Amino acid sequence: MNPKLWEMCQQVSQDFKAPSGKLAQQQFRKSDKVAFARQVLANLAKEKSMPAQAL
Repeated sequence: MNPKLWEMCQQVSQDFKAPSGKLAQQQFRKSDKVAFARQVLANLAKEKSMPAQAL
């Protein structure tokens, strides 16, 4: 797996709140999983757009 993707998944999972309100990952709906993936991708895009000096 891509190390940057995995790192971002770990970061997002720490404070992700599922839109359905489910707390357990095993109970997530498909829409919750999609929301998680979108958040990961948005964070990756934001990180990529930052200048290297800001990191």
